[in-house]
Amino acid sequence: MLNATVIPVTAFAQNCSVVWCERTRSGAVIDPGGDLDQVLAAARENEVRLEKILLTHAHIDHAGGTAELARSLQLTAYDAAYVALAARLGLPLATADERLIAACSVAGVAVVE
Repeated sequence: MLNATVIPVTAFAQNCSVVWCERTRSGAVIDPGGDLDQVLAAARENEVRLEKILLTHAHIDHAGGTAELARSLQLTAYDAAYVALAARLGLPLATADERLIAACSVAGVAVVE
């Protein structure tokens, strides 16, 4: 069974969600816009083992905490719009990091790791 808790984050009170499998406790954060201490507290309180980040879109109030969360927990972020398009067109799945690197390359911006 899939469980979820909603955490209003940022000054916009945007809905961030932690979702998880009741049996395995494996889960994901959806739209970590900020206030990561609250997001991580919700995961701890529900004994969720976070495995990925899912983004519905890239507005700052939805994605603002993504890089920090991904780095701190070594998680991969997935952009839902791209995932849906990739599935529809039979394209390989790219992570948000891979898409950002590709976009920077096209724009002529150097990527420093």
